[in-house]
Amino acid sequence: MIGCLVIAYATGAFDLDPRIARVWGGYHYGNEEHRLAQINLPTTIHTTMVVQDYRDRKSLRPLEDHNSNWYFDDIGYILFGQICASLFGPLTADQIVWFHNALFVLAVAAIAATAAFLTGIFPALVGFILLLLLRSAFAPAIYNSASTPSLVVPMVAAIVAIVLPLGVMLFRQDGFHWGRVTTLVFCAVSGVAAGAMMLVRYPIGVGALLTILILTLVNARSWRQSGAAALCVLIGFFGIVRVAPGALELARDVKLGWYKGLSLNYLAGPPKHKPYFTLLASIARYPNALGLVIRDSAVDELLVAKRREFPSRWRGDYHEAFDQIARDVLLDYIRTHPMEYATYLARGTIELFAVIPAITFQAGNNFAGSPWVMPAVRDVVDPRDVRLDSPEQLINVRLRYLDLLAVQWATYLFAAAILAAATSLALLAWRREREIVGLYVGLFALFGLYGASRAIIPWYGQDFAVMFWILAILAIVFFLHRSAIALRKKWS
Repeated sequence: MIGCLVIAYATGAFDLDPRIARVWGGYHYGNEEHRLAQINLPTTIHTTMVVQDYRDRKSLRPLEDHNSNWYFDDIGYILFGQICASLFGPLTADQIVWFHNALFVLAVAAIAATAAFLTGIFPALVGFILLLLLRSAFAPAIYNSASTPSLVVPMVAAIVAIVLPLGVMLFRQDGFHWGRVTTLVFCAVSGVAAGAMMLVRYPIGVGALLTILILTLVNARSWRQSGAAALCVLIGFFGIVRVAPGALELARDVKLGWYKGLSLNYLAGPPKHKPYFTLLASIARYPNALGLVIRDSAVDELLVAKRREFPSRWRGDYHEAFDQIARDVLLDYIRTHPMEYATYLARGTIELFAVIPAITFQAGNNFAGSPWVMPAVRDVVDPRDVRLDSPEQLINVRLRYLDLLAVQWATYLFAAAILAAATSLALLAWRREREIVGLYVGLFALFGLYGASRAIIPWYGQDFAVMFWILAILAIVFFLHRSAIALRKKWS
């Protein structure tokens, strides 16, 4: 791994392209200036888990407060920024985006190090170089803003960097002995990482946790080992998702005089991402019986119009009520229009083939999560396939909307072909190479989860796209490894 980092430093992988760094202001938690002010609050008030009121800067609110002037769901980005600010002093946007990039480089170096252990130095070195090229392709998705969306791609790489050595450790631990704590400790650390990712970006963390748990089932040698590993993963996960935020909330309340006695509410965890609102908004991507269109305020207007149908839902927390009504409306829509919703899912799944090259090659420096409409195809783009309030961003990606060079098409089709071939060979070699196949199962589970997420929710997808390329590169490493084995047998 040290050799990989030396190569990365020598090739400038830790340097940021000024044409890309921070060119997009982000959209989470206000603008960049306000986001930084929230992150650096601990340097003046000496506690975390707190934000300034948007309108009254002298007023402080709990970070997890549902009734803030805007709703915080995935609070991890602000929280971890505050922890770093309290430890190292005020942070700048340049430092934050540099960390995004460094996390990706460290993750791919760890991936290459595990690949070297499994396949040898040469295949792993080739894989590392390709992963560094992947960094260049996804640079706008890695460090163009100091906000949550620009941390998605580095987190996906970090998941793969965790999954690979975890699968190896589980498979190579013969039998089960309580004295062998290294694997169990790494399982707990993996759970902590998955929980931290869930705090930052809910779908990414869910994918990480499920993939790690699947791996404990597939690669473990016995049910006892599998159960112990899964238990350690869950302990680490709930420790970071529930216990750690609760401890920080308790320390904050004592510091600011908000403490009203010990309560289990401290272990309730921070607010969760509200899925039904997003799922309902996603229906707008295609013509639908609800009349929804792709506009930020469209779902709000629909739910306000529906409030008389659900008077009991408006008691208690406002945001919780909105999500509950969104759930009722969504389930009623699926029940009354099942074929329309099934068609929606089918069309979203078919589009996945075009989503990968669109996000990879049509992101632009000002990448905001969705591919851009290229000038050459602007006239053929259906107005319903773009955001009404941001018509330069594609929501539905069709093959005719792709404006790719011949070399880009060739690269994509080659990657898809080699991934399919490697997968077929891995499945055929299940008994001989169970360790590698087990890793494939875990990684493909993650790939499938992110693909399903994109098929349902059209403004996701960078996790799915980067996962495809990482898998394709690992497939190349696998083929190089198999070729080297064949050559050694031939020469011997």
